[in-house]
Parts: sequence; C-alpha cells; structure tokens
Amino acid sequence: MAYTHKKPTDFEREYILGPDGVFYSREVITTPIVNQQMLVDRCKFKEELIVQDNLNRFEIKDTDTSRSVQMTYANGYYEGFYKHNQLAKHIFVPITSFPFPKANILHVQEEATANPSYNYKLHPRTGGQLDEGVIQTPMTPYYSSPYYKMFLFFSVTQSSNSISSNSFSVSAPFLFAVNKETKEPAVINLPNIFETGKICTGDDYGSLAGAKHIRAVVEKVTKELFTSPANTDLFPPSSQYSKHLMYNEMGVLGNAEKEDSRIKDSGFFTPCSRSQIVDFCSTDACNSTTN
Repeated sequence: MAYTHKKPTDFEREYILGPDGVFYSREVITTPIVNQQMLVDRCKFKEELIVQDNLNRFEIKDTDTSRSVQMTYANGYYEGFYKHNQLAKHIFVPITSFPFPKANILHVQEEATANPSYNYKLHPRTGGQLDEGVIQTPMTPYYSSPYYKMFLFFSVTQSSNSISSNSFSVSAPFLFAVNKETKEPAVINLPNIFETGKICTGDDYGSLAGAKHIRAVVEKVTKELFTSPANTDLFPPSSQYSKHLMYNEMGVLGNAEKEDSRIKDSGFFTPCSRSQIVDFCSTDACNSTTN
C-alpha cells in the first residue's frame, strides 16, 4: 500500500469517542515553522566557511634596506566569514616564504649537515656585532618548501556599534602549510612558532592606529609580522633544522627530502586542527593558490 504524505490544513477538528462512552471534540491548529532544508542546515554540526574566491591584491616586500635583495612575500589575501557572525572576517594570506627579519646565518661543521653544500644554519641576531662564523646574507633568511603552500591566518573583528574610524581588533596570528599532494594542513616547527601554529609576537602586536578598513588592517598586521626581529625562542632541535633550515653562503635555503617533509605527530610538520584553517583547506580559494 502506497503512503501519501498529506499536507496539513491550517485548522482541523476531529471527534473522538472516549472510553467513558462520551464523544470529545479535538481542534488542531497548524502553523508553518521552517522549511525542511533550512532546518537541516541549522542542525548541521559545523557551519560552512564562506571565502571569496578572488584574491584581494596588495604587495608585501622585504623592507630591510641593508639587504641587496628584497624578496616579495605576499601579493594579496582571501577573506572569509561564517554566517552566524559576519562581523568577524577570517583572513588567509598566501605567502611565498616566511622570513626571519634581522637574522643571519652561522657556519657549521659539514658532518652536522644533511647536504655539505648547505652548511650554514639560521642565526638570529643577538647584538650589534656579528659573532665569529656569522655572515649577513644578500637577502633576509627565510623558509619555504617545494612540498607545501604556506599561509598566514588571523581574524579581524569590527565593532557593530562603534562610530570610531578605528573600531577593529585582531586575533593572534598563525602560520600554517598545506601539503600540495594530500591537501592536509600542517604546523611547521619553525623558530618563533608555537606547536599550534601561533606566531610568537611582540608586545606591540595588534596596534591598529589609523586603520580605517579591512585591507589597511591586513596590510598593517602582515607587515608587522614580516619586520619583527627573529629570535631564538622555540628553536627546533638540531635533528630537524639540520634537514630543513640549512643555507648556502648566499643565504639560499636547501630543500629537505620529501620523506622528511611528511606530516607526523612528532615531525617538522605536524597536523593542524584549528577549525578555521581546516575549513579553509576545503575551499576553492585554497586549492587554487599556487604559491
């Protein structure tokens, strides 16, 4: 027997014979509440991150005039939001490399390196004079990987009831990488990077004086992250930097082996579970990025 789904009427009355032999009248008033698909969408455990496919263009370059080569680090950013809170804009900045401002490189013994041609390790500046064996490179020391795309992430919120020209606030910044083959997000065990991917920042981070729109905020934050001097905080162990952070005398980074660049719980690349980053990795914006 086929079942027919009857559309309810606005008002229905039915008569019921009770066990006491008395007839009762029951009235039913039916009012529509919500569309079926809308209810299903509302009940979803995780809301979709909506990201603009177009890259908001700007250019962030090295501003260290003591270097003869100024690298370009970023050419724009993606902006996303969740429907439940559209005042919070989630910013993803594709970067070509992650710089270590004011750092130099230090010569090490060849037997301590994976590749004898790259026998200089990263050496954050500790004073005005260069230590023995330390050289200043033509370009600011940096990190990049042929196996990963790299991004900065932070959130910008604007007050909904402020009439001030500067009503923005910014979250802590994160650095993450996306494996080009598996599309998995990862945290990189670099100097000044916590195990969550959070970037260690100075006390002045987040000062947004003069910023009147989102683009100005993003530029200001990105420039600050790329000019704050690197230090020895959170430096990776020698077993990792000897494979991933070794340079030649010109400051060119050597490439690590692909096997050493896989995502592992205790590796140089570790899994990243931050929800906004995980959501971003499934978007067209992330997949179309070619940095």
